[in-house]
Amino acid sequence: MYKNIRFGEDVCGNLKVALEKEWFEANGLGGYASSTIIGAHTRRYHGLLVAASEETRQRTVLLSKCEEQILVGDESYYLSCNIYPNAIHPTGFMYLKEFYLDPFPTFIYRIGEVKIEKKIFMIYGENTVVITYHIIEGADEITLKIRPLITCRSHHHLMEKTDKILSTYQVRANTIEYRPYKDSLPFFLKHNGLLIEGTHLWYNNFLYTKETERGFKGEEDLFNPFEISYMMGNMEGAFLIASTHDRTTSNIETLENNERERRKRTVMFNTRHGEQVRTPTISSAGYSYLLQAADAFIVRNKEKGKRERTIAGYPWLDEWGRDTMISLTGLTLITGKFLVAQNILKRYASLVKEGKMPHCFSDSTGEAMYHSIETSLWFFYAIYKYVEYTQDMYFVVHELYESMKEIVRFFINGGDSSVYMDHDGLIYCTNNNLQNDIFGAQTNDAIMTPRHGKMVDINALWFNAIKIIEYVSYKCKQEEDHLEFKKCALKIKANFSSVFWNGTKGCLYDFIAGSYKDPAVRPHQLFAVGLPFTLLAETEERGIVEIVERDLLTMHGLRSLSPRDTHYIGRYKGNWYSRDVAYHQGTIWPHLIGFFLDAYCKVNGFSETYRKECEAHLRPLFYHILHDAGLGYISEIFDGDFPHSARGCVAHSASVAEVLRAYHEYVLTKRPLSHPIHA
Repeated sequence: MYKNIRFGEDVCGNLKVALEKEWFEANGLGGYASSTIIGAHTRRYHGLLVAASEETRQRTVLLSKCEEQILVGDESYYLSCNIYPNAIHPTGFMYLKEFYLDPFPTFIYRIGEVKIEKKIFMIYGENTVVITYHIIEGADEITLKIRPLITCRSHHHLMEKTDKILSTYQVRANTIEYRPYKDSLPFFLKHNGLLIEGTHLWYNNFLYTKETERGFKGEEDLFNPFEISYMMGNMEGAFLIASTHDRTTSNIETLENNERERRKRTVMFNTRHGEQVRTPTISSAGYSYLLQAADAFIVRNKEKGKRERTIAGYPWLDEWGRDTMISLTGLTLITGKFLVAQNILKRYASLVKEGKMPHCFSDSTGEAMYHSIETSLWFFYAIYKYVEYTQDMYFVVHELYESMKEIVRFFINGGDSSVYMDHDGLIYCTNNNLQNDIFGAQTNDAIMTPRHGKMVDINALWFNAIKIIEYVSYKCKQEEDHLEFKKCALKIKANFSSVFWNGTKGCLYDFIAGSYKDPAVRPHQLFAVGLPFTLLAETEERGIVEIVERDLLTMHGLRSLSPRDTHYIGRYKGNWYSRDVAYHQGTIWPHLIGFFLDAYCKVNGFSETYRKECEAHLRPLFYHILHDAGLGYISEIFDGDFPHSARGCVAHSASVAEVLRAYHEYVLTKRPLSHPIHA
């Protein structure tokens, strides 16, 4: 099942092609290991051990990579590969004959008659990476020399050569303890080598090409304190375990088997009562990879009382409230992790502050930030999906209702001067600098695509939130609340179409600000069709779907703006500012394919014909999972123009979760049939 992601020497030996394919290993703490399939780093975020702090959320690159030298008789060869300004050295990719995920990143090298297998995997719940080497063909005995290249910096930063780094290390038995700086914590390298020799070398000017493409500095220096020599034979391989703690267990076979079995369990469904059922047989391996990928975004805290959270995207994003709510179904409900879903919803409910939920958290301190209203509204959608999959209204009534009510009261009562409910029941946002929605990217305190007034997506979410709390208040026997929310919902529905309908284009205006009505064709309007509760007439819904399909739908998701618009930008490239502008002016968002299929199936009905059409819409994204960018994952965004190159984070939670949900609900037809919360 796993070996469907596999590349031969035609890809591995093609430097340009191979550098575009990245592998990624997560550890359930927010830490990871990642590089390209040939081991040449192209990002500052690449590293073999990027450790996550449970206290501060900081992620630190400790072991960047290893220089690997093979001695066969009198000949010397390198497996490693690095990019320097105007040079590739060494050129180990020339010996790489095969790369595949099994489920771990696995590299097959051939040097003459010798064939070597290398594997890399992380241990779940630990900041620990395991690297193994085995002779699988050829010589009875060879020498392997490994030089660990060390850094000790935030994964957002780069290291320059410094005399502050320490060259001393402690050796005991098969463990090396190394503290890079006087004030840093040590980390440990376990091995089965025969000889350790001090080197104290700097490797200078590594070039990370993806960083320079993004307009950032891309050169780094790495330090090598020592070299480990191994004698490898047919019966015994070599290993290196890098970890933030001094592990007592280093039985490689046990570690590998335990991790392999854990990952097999992630591609099984867990029912409400805990039985394990194998996933359905499918035509594409992509679904199995998505089930495995979904688990990588859930971060479990070891400390008692701390609840799970999600990572919005690897390698550089941390937790984002909006992405958490949108991703909840795919990451937890489809995979049967109902308790995890509960914990996430309870945690966010506890974080409601003056009617708002945090839209993101500091990745250095974990402090919640309240600069958006959108997370609060997506919270209600996540609750709806939770009840749809679990039928557990008791949890919602007893654990979430008070927070739900506080959020709704914030909007109804005009919680602050920037956001309030207007006389027609619709939400009006006066603050141009609030990151109110998906298009709220901010550079130097400026919103790149400012939207204010009455926004179509915010008000579609608002109506659904009111309908959901209307029903929950009824189940709570809160009669006054129930009547108030019911009247509010009726008012919103009575006014929504007359305010937002663009009769000229036959779709919805994007936002209304005073007398200005923005006619831009964007995907926001789909939420008025695809969310659970209907706001529009059937003919209006059909018209919206047709225009979105015509102007925005691509093989990898929906464009953020129609290419017919004069402000459309089809390539996401250049420096930070240029990319943030393009982010909202045509860039493709793959996660929106899920909401498109919600609306598409709603207006067309559901049949075997439409099931096949849904699968056809998702197939290019499954190809992407198996062949491009972050292997086994789905990228954050794609260029609006063909060939729709992958951009942004190589592994994005909402992209993975929504494609997983869409496939599960519309291709496998596993969507719960009952409407859990009645209109």
